[in-house]
Amino acid sequence: MSFWAGVVGGVLGGFVGGPVGAGVGAGLGISLATMLDSTLGRSTDTPKPPTLPMRVQWDDDDDGRLLIIQPGFPVDIVTGFVIRTYDAQSRQITKGHEPYCDGDGDFFAFATLSRQHNIALIYIPQGAFISSGPVVTTIYTFADDKILGESDFEIGWPMGPFLRPRIFRPIIGLAMRVARADGQLERSEVRTIREFFTAEFELSPNEQAELQTLMKTEPSASIETQVQETLRRFQIDDIFEITIEFLARVAHANDHIHETEVQTIREIALEFGLDPDDWDEIATNLGLFSIDQLIAGLLLAFDLAPGATLHDVKTAYRAKMRDYHPDKVAHLPKEFQQVAHTKSQELNESFERLKILLSES
Repeated sequence: MSFWAGVVGGVLGGFVGGPVGAGVGAGLGISLATMLDSTLGRSTDTPKPPTLPMRVQWDDDDDGRLLIIQPGFPVDIVTGFVIRTYDAQSRQITKGHEPYCDGDGDFFAFATLSRQHNIALIYIPQGAFISSGPVVTTIYTFADDKILGESDFEIGWPMGPFLRPRIFRPIIGLAMRVARADGQLERSEVRTIREFFTAEFELSPNEQAELQTLMKTEPSASIETQVQETLRRFQIDDIFEITIEFLARVAHANDHIHETEVQTIREIALEFGLDPDDWDEIATNLGLFSIDQLIAGLLLAFDLAPGATLHDVKTAYRAKMRDYHPDKVAHLPKEFQQVAHTKSQELNESFERLKILLSES
């Protein structure tokens, strides 16, 4: 499964992982679409499932719509909701752009239920389904693999070109913020972001142009706004981990990470709700250390404080190496001689790394 499978499979219907809800699984998502076709058929003579009371609200932005589903019935056994659109005149299912479609190309989106808030949220970008006129939006309620009922709504949808990079606007904005954090936008950083999206998704020429435009114009909002927009568009539990891992990739695009890049990612992580006490563990796991932090850590091996010069390091290195010289430990048991040998190797590695880092800092 690719890097974004958790995001796109769970929220978008799956640019990579297929049209399924997060935690529901690709098999269930596909089976629901298949079951809808087989149970409801494509004929207007097919009996409709019972109508269920439901309230629908929405919140539009420049790139799409957040659909807010509020069931008016007990939800103890509800798994989630499938959203489909039908031509208002012919009642034929509208077609959808991948990944917002099933195997027959019919528009299909899946929203999981938040039992804590008794609502379901799903973000649907502009142009996800193809229609030349008014549509009826039908929301099917599921319990496991059974249709409990449906609810019809005459909702006017904002129409526009379907350009997949737009749904990632806030994440692209966060990535560009990290890339620009040190005051310089390196080609390697731009390439990392661009190649990631073009490798993950088969972008059309228009989508490639849109990605380039977003990378030039972002970030267009504050960290707080972009994090909140990310959470709004991607309703899955691990969106924080996925986003921070992507931002770490951007920071690692250069040979060395700048302190301001680390601080920017930390600020973003805290805005997501990370406990400050947990930052060090995440930074360690993702290798988010600036040159100054790396140097400070290596200097500890020589009992030196930050600010030590290369001359200081050479002097401390020679003194340490004398302590572990083979002639000095030859009278000790073999296991102690092995410890001295290992320690000498570690000192050599630290010394060589410090020579490079101090010459570049």
